[in-house]
Amino acid sequence: MQNPKFIGTNIIDCIPQSGRCPCDCNQCFYNHPDFYTKTPIIPSVEEANGKIVRMNSGHDSNIQKLLVLQTASQYKDVFFNTSIPNFDFPGPVVYTANPNENEESLPLSQLMRLKHLDNLMFVRFRISAMNVVQVFQDMQKWIGQRVPIVLTFMRYYDYAPFEDGSEEDKEYHYRLDMDKNIPIYEYKKHIANNSWCPSETFIKNIMKSCYRMVYMCGTPTSSYCKDCGACEHFYWLTKKRLRI
Repeated sequence: MQNPKFIGTNIIDCIPQSGRCPCDCNQCFYNHPDFYTKTPIIPSVEEANGKIVRMNSGHDSNIQKLLVLQTASQYKDVFFNTSIPNFDFPGPVVYTANPNENEESLPLSQLMRLKHLDNLMFVRFRISAMNVVQVFQDMQKWIGQRVPIVLTFMRYYDYAPFEDGSEEDKEYHYRLDMDKNIPIYEYKKHIANNSWCPSETFIKNIMKSCYRMVYMCGTPTSSYCKDCGACEHFYWLTKKRLRI
C-alpha cells in the first residue's frame, strides 16, 4: 500500500514507526483514524529503485531516530521530514516550522545556532485563514537566509480551531470572498476523506501576495504530488548542493 497522494510521481512513502506520533501536530492526518495505513510502510529496495523515498509523510523522522536512519540507509535517494528542530540527518530535510499553526514558530535566531542547516531542503509552513500575518512575518526571516519556503494550506476535520479564535478571527473566517462570493473554506472531499478545505480563491489570493522563494504544496486546484513537483525539484537541488 502506498500513499495515494504520490500516485504518478517518483516519490515513494516510508514510515517505519507504528502507533500514534507523539508530536501530535494540530489536526494531524497521520494520527487521524482515516489515515491510509495503520501499519508501518517500508518499501523494498526493488520497489524504491529509481524513486525518491520520503521518510515520514506521517510520524516524525526525529522520533525513534535510530529506526528511521537504519531503515533509510538501504535507499539511494531519501529525504527526511520533521517538525523537531534537529537536522542531523544523512540527507535533505524538510522542516515544518509551525506544527501547531496557531502558535508562533521558534525564533530564527535560536534555529540559526543549530548544526546541519545545510541539510534543509525547504522549510514548510502550515497556513490558514487564522495565521496569515504570523506566517508572513516568519517567512521573511527564512527568506533572508535564502531558504526556500513551501506553504501547506491547512485542511480541518472540524471547525474547532476557528471556534476557539477571537470574534475578529471568526468574522474573517466566515465572511465570503468579496469578488466571487466564495467561502474561504468549503467542506468537500480531499484525496480520500472529507474535510474543511481552503477555497481556490483564498489560496490564489495568498499566493499572489507571496515573496520570491515561496511556493505551495500542490496547486490551487490539486493536492496530488504529480501536479506539484516541489519535493522532487528541491530534493535534487539540495542533493547537488550537498554533493551526496
